[in-house]
Amino acid sequence: MDESVALKKINETFRNEEDLQRIISFREDCIREKHLIDSQLKIESQQELEHSLKVLNELRLANLNFKDLRDNIAKINVMKNDSFQSIANYDLIERSANVYEFFEKMENIYDQFSTFSQTQQELERLIDLETAEEIQVDSPVTSLLVIHYRLNQLRDLRDELTLMSEKSKDDTKAVLKRLFSTLDPLVARFDVFLQEITTCLIESMKEGNFSLIIRLVKIIDFEEREDLKLTIFQSLLEKNQESFGGDSGRKDTDKDSRMMKSSIKRTKVRGYKNLFFDWIQSLISEVFDNCIETFQDNPFEVLENLDWVFQDLKVVQESESLCFPQRWGMFKQIRILYQANLQRVITNLLNYNPETYIIIQILQFDDKYRSIMRSEFGLLNRDIGSSIGEETKEQLLDDYLKMMKGKMSEWINRVEETERDVFTKRETAPQVHPNELPGLVGSSIVFEMFQEQCGVAAETNQAKILNGVVLHFADLLLKRQGDWSALLTSEVERWIEHTDEIPDGLIEYIVALANDQIRGFEYTEDVLNRMLPLVSKKYQESMQESLDKVMDGYASMGRECVTGLTSIMFSDIKNIFPLLFNKDWYDHGREWMTQLIDTFDDYLADFQHSLNETPYQVLLELLIPQLLLKYLAPLGYGNNFNMKKVYGYFQEDAASLVNLFAKYVNGDEVLMQQFEILNITLDLIQLKEDQEIVSAWRDRYLPIFNDLPTEFLRTVLSCRKDISSSRMKFIIGECEFLNQEYERTTEEFVPSFMANFVADTKDKKRS
Repeated sequence: MDESVALKKINETFRNEEDLQRIISFREDCIREKHLIDSQLKIESQQELEHSLKVLNELRLANLNFKDLRDNIAKINVMKNDSFQSIANYDLIERSANVYEFFEKMENIYDQFSTFSQTQQELERLIDLETAEEIQVDSPVTSLLVIHYRLNQLRDLRDELTLMSEKSKDDTKAVLKRLFSTLDPLVARFDVFLQEITTCLIESMKEGNFSLIIRLVKIIDFEEREDLKLTIFQSLLEKNQESFGGDSGRKDTDKDSRMMKSSIKRTKVRGYKNLFFDWIQSLISEVFDNCIETFQDNPFEVLENLDWVFQDLKVVQESESLCFPQRWGMFKQIRILYQANLQRVITNLLNYNPETYIIIQILQFDDKYRSIMRSEFGLLNRDIGSSIGEETKEQLLDDYLKMMKGKMSEWINRVEETERDVFTKRETAPQVHPNELPGLVGSSIVFEMFQEQCGVAAETNQAKILNGVVLHFADLLLKRQGDWSALLTSEVERWIEHTDEIPDGLIEYIVALANDQIRGFEYTEDVLNRMLPLVSKKYQESMQESLDKVMDGYASMGRECVTGLTSIMFSDIKNIFPLLFNKDWYDHGREWMTQLIDTFDDYLADFQHSLNETPYQVLLELLIPQLLLKYLAPLGYGNNFNMKKVYGYFQEDAASLVNLFAKYVNGDEVLMQQFEILNITLDLIQLKEDQEIVSAWRDRYLPIFNDLPTEFLRTVLSCRKDISSSRMKFIIGECEFLNQEYERTTEEFVPSFMANFVADTKDKKRS
């Protein structure tokens, strides 16, 4: 370890005196770490040493092999020189052998030349015999190899004589041309003959006519090999001529050419393998053309009638090893052709401007194709590709999403137009859902539409479509929530300001709207839970984020509905609050409180049965603090308390409010504890001594309302004639200090609704 690194590690380990107590354990750790590193170094060193020895040994063996090769080449050169020197007149003998070979070749050519017409007629007869009836999938075609072999001899003879006659006279060339003029039509007949057999290739496999297929493939394989020989020979000959140049070495080059040419009979590439695959391509295209034509009256039915494609490919795959050379990759070649023609079929369907459900069927077929290629044909995903073409597939996905987005937007807009009209006119009561809670019809339609479209998108097995549908619908739902928020605010304001001028039933519709927010939240959560596992991680984050926003929007909208309900509730009793704690309150306050209690009791009793539990709970959480703040705010008018009556009347009001809400909070201690502010107010009304007030503030009030403002204390004390300004200043100052200390020393400081307390003033007009 480098010295600076070691010092740095020691400095980081021992930062204070307590760390020095661990020096023994630190030393032991360092020793263990050193032993571990030494052991690893030893193992790695041994491995590297063994690897180096292995490489050196291989180099030694390679050197020995190279030496042996060099010695053997030297021996061959010696043997070559000895053989040339041991035979007198070697060049003469070689030329004589070539002459003899030439005469033998001429004799063979003469025999073939003299029987040319007879052989041609025999081949015509054999082809006529085999084609007397149309080639069928079970036709034996027993003469196929014989016809090919003998026709090949005639073609080789023509090529050879044509090459030899290049330096002959014109009349000789004319004779040869006239002799071989009938060969081309025979070759053409043979090619058509092979094409007819190839046309039955796949059906012959299904029929089990492997003998015919193997003989056909043998011919194509032979032709491919012969063409390859010629190509290689021509390439080597060209390179030799370039290497020697001019006349230098021409003798050796001509000799090598003659030796190679003796095994090559043709002078031109005949290209039967390319012809064979062109025929197969034409065959497959014709099959798909017939398929398209069959369903031209109802073109989209073709999607349900393509199982034969997989049957054909399966036959080819199972027959490949038996019938075709491995190097051809026959199954892959034919699968690619089938796939290309499937793309052609799909392209033809797209020309008819298919509906969205047809696009889904197309995409489902592509998934089916890929699935079958994996499960039944054992192909990997990277080797399969798309049956409809990757570009076409992406275009289909984009087109489908575009159409679906357009339709979803259109559907939502129609629903919203109807909903807005129903909500503002309120000619009938909201619909009661199976759970016996009211809701809006439009919301049910939207939720059903959302789930239906998600389900349809999921059936395509295309994550891009599913994610696109979900994200677009999420955007539509967010816009819908914004529209509802604006409409709700507008209707509540109209109700409060012009109650007699707008239709009745707004409260019932707001309750229904609040219930729909809960349903919307639950439906969205269900969609999220069902759809999220169906898409890859690539789309999961965006889907989760979008639907989370929708659910947050439903929660926010539900709260807005509850806020609207509380605004309407308070608007019914808004004239009571400014009268509280004035001189008339002592005479009529019980009547006012009864009016308030009866109004709220009617509302809460109705909400308890018509409002979903969640918004109902939110309603109580909003209503109680608002009511208490509104009830206490008139203390700010500074009306002097009638000390003989205020305590008892205030106590009666407090009891009425507590009794009212005790019926509806279902034992919720947190909500009921908020009414403690009324008891605190009673205390502040009756406590005499300054220190009593300060002690109560510290020991009893702040533990309940951690942020109880001293402004509230000032408001209450200002109504007491027995509290002078100097006393109030002292009490307020002490309590402000207690507030600061309590906030500083309390670990779990909990804000309360009293932080929002604002006292009414005489120059402030209350609504």
